[in-house]
Amino acid sequence: MKRFECSLKHGGMERVGIYSIEDVLPFIVENKGSPNAIRVYDGHEVKMFSLRYHTFKKSLSCVSCGLKGKFFALERYMRRVPWDNRFHFNLYAIISNGEEVLMTKDHINPKSLGGKEHIDNMQTMCKVCNELKMNRVEEKNQNEII
Repeated sequence: MKRFECSLKHGGMERVGIYSIEDVLPFIVENKGSPNAIRVYDGHEVKMFSLRYHTFKKSLSCVSCGLKGKFFALERYMRRVPWDNRFHFNLYAIISNGEEVLMTKDHINPKSLGGKEHIDNMQTMCKVCNELKMNRVEEKNQNEII
């Protein structure tokens, strides 16, 4: 685990630490009622339950290009209102030039087309591939809306 001496601004995010996959993934819980739903990292309380985290538990790799998430960064949005400015984990991959690429939770069948907010309708995609996909349904999924 690498720690920063001060907060860094990273793409509109304030980053306070970088954690290995093993430092985060095993501590993801099913729901907010779980005994370990909140965990402290670098002095910040972090919710350890979300559909996004569970999507990353299913796979760390982009279903489109195969890019694999390598680390979690403890970050928060810099523009949020003070009462809703919690730190959370973002998964990042690193490409050949050393640049970080955000990994995202993608709806296989987009909500705008009737897709559900359910783990069976989620897949991991890098931000680049997710933005290219937009709200399209992949060919293999057009006959079934999850």
